[in-house]
Amino acid sequence: MNPRSPSFAVFPKMGFWPLALAWCCWGPAMAQTATPTPLPGTGDGVAVTFYANPNLTGVVFPTYWENINTDFFECSPDPSLPAGSFSGQFTAQVEPVYSEPYTFTLNIEGGARLIVNGVTVINQWAADVTSFTQFSGSVTLTALQRVPLEVDWYETSVPGAVDLFWQSPSQAQEVVPMDRLYSGLPAPTATPFPPTYAALPAQGLVVNGQTTGPAWEGVWTLASKVVWGQAPGYPVSFQALWDSNYLYLGCRVADPTPHHTSPENYNDDSIELFLSLDNDRAATILPDDFHYILAWGTNALSEANNRTAGVQGQTANTPYGYSAVLAVPWSTLGVSPSMGVTYGFDVGINLCPQAGCPLSRLRWNGNDLDTIDPRPYGQLVLGQAVTAPPPPQGNPYVYSNPAVGPTVHFVYTMVENGKAKIRVWNRSGDLVATVEDAKPAGVQQSDLNIQSFASGHYFYKVELQYDSGKADRFDTFILDVKK
Repeated sequence: MNPRSPSFAVFPKMGFWPLALAWCCWGPAMAQTATPTPLPGTGDGVAVTFYANPNLTGVVFPTYWENINTDFFECSPDPSLPAGSFSGQFTAQVEPVYSEPYTFTLNIEGGARLIVNGVTVINQWAADVTSFTQFSGSVTLTALQRVPLEVDWYETSVPGAVDLFWQSPSQAQEVVPMDRLYSGLPAPTATPFPPTYAALPAQGLVVNGQTTGPAWEGVWTLASKVVWGQAPGYPVSFQALWDSNYLYLGCRVADPTPHHTSPENYNDDSIELFLSLDNDRAATILPDDFHYILAWGTNALSEANNRTAGVQGQTANTPYGYSAVLAVPWSTLGVSPSMGVTYGFDVGINLCPQAGCPLSRLRWNGNDLDTIDPRPYGQLVLGQAVTAPPPPQGNPYVYSNPAVGPTVHFVYTMVENGKAKIRVWNRSGDLVATVEDAKPAGVQQSDLNIQSFASGHYFYKVELQYDSGKADRFDTFILDVKK
C-alpha cells in the first residue's frame, strides 16, 4: 500500500518474497558489521511528479507520497492524467538503518528504474510488463547516512503498479518506510485542532439504505472537501447516529447517475467510514483503527482488515441520486459506547457519475491519505439528543438561526391535522423557496435545504392550513444565513 497514493491504493499487496541477488565488492574484502541505529527515522516520504505521457513528459501533476507502494488498477493518480499512459518520478533522500549491503526490489506493472546515490541499481525501463514482475539489485549503504534515491516508472496499459522494497542481512524485507525517506519538500503547516461532530442517539433505526423518518431529522453535514479529482457540483452530506448496539453512518449523495462497474469499490460510487478509536493522532494506522467501504448498488461491504462481523450496509436510490446507511456493531469495534466518548472520525464519498474512473473523492475533514494516516481526521463525540423547545407563545421559529449548516428546521404547532406552507424571500423580495408539508396535530417540524443560499438575511413566513378550513397565519420573521 502506498500511504501517499490515492485511496484506491489502500491495501498492501502481500505474499511475494523475491530472491535476494548475490552481491560483491571490488577491492579488498571487508567485514560487514551491522550497526543498529540509535534513533528512529524522522522522514516524511517522497516527492512525486506525474506526467501525462509514459516518457516523463507532458502535463505535470506534482504531489507527495509517504512511500512507493501502490496499485493504480484501472485509473491514474488524477483525472488530468490518462489511465494506461502516464509516468512518474519519485525522489527522496533514503536513510539506511545498517551499514551493510541492501537489496532493493521493484515490483511493477509497466517499466521502471532505480537510482541510489547516483548508481543505477535496477534498469528495467524497457520492460513494460503487464503483470506483476519483480526486479532486484543491491548496493552497500552506511547507517544513518542519507543518499539520493530516485525511481522512474511508467505504464502503457492498465492496470499499473509500482512498489519499492528493501532488505539487508540484518533487516527483513519491507516496503521502504516513510520514516527513512526524506522528500526535501517544505514541512507542512501544523494541523489545526480537529473539528468535532456530535453523533446523536437513535431509536428504532432500520438499516435499509433510506435516510428518512424521525431518526434522520437532525442536521446534515456536508462532506465537501475535494481530495482527488474535481468538485462534483452537487451536494453530498452525512449524519452519524448511535445506540447501545451500533454506530450508524447515513449519507445522502446527489449523484444523478451513480455507477458500479469496477472491481474496486473505491473506484466507483461508494461511501467510506474512518475511525480511530483511541483518537491518538498517530502518524500511521494502528490495530484500533477501522476503515469501512460500502458500495452503491451492490451493497458490497469491506473493511481494511476484514473486521465486518455483524456490520450492516445498504444503499437506496432516491430522486437526487442515492442514500446509504452503514451500521457497525460496537462489539466488532471492541468498545462499549457511552455519552461523551470521543473517537477520531472521517467520512469519505466517492463519486463516479460515468463509467470508468471516479470523478472525485470527497472527505469531511481529512484527505486522500486517510487510509494510512489518521492525523487529519476530525472527531466524533457520542452526544445526547437535543429536543427542540416548543414554539414560544404559539409562534413558529427556525433553528439553527443564524444558519451555518446545509439545512434549517422550521418548528410550529398544528392545532389540528392540516398542511404547513412555508415561504422564504431574499432581501430583494424574490421568493426563493417554498415548503409544503402535510402534518398531524401537535408540535411539528419542516426542513429546508439552504445549500444554494448565499450569506445574508432572508425572510420567512409560516401559514398553517387545517383540513377543517381554518388557518393560522403568522408574522414574517428573519432567517440569517452564514456561509
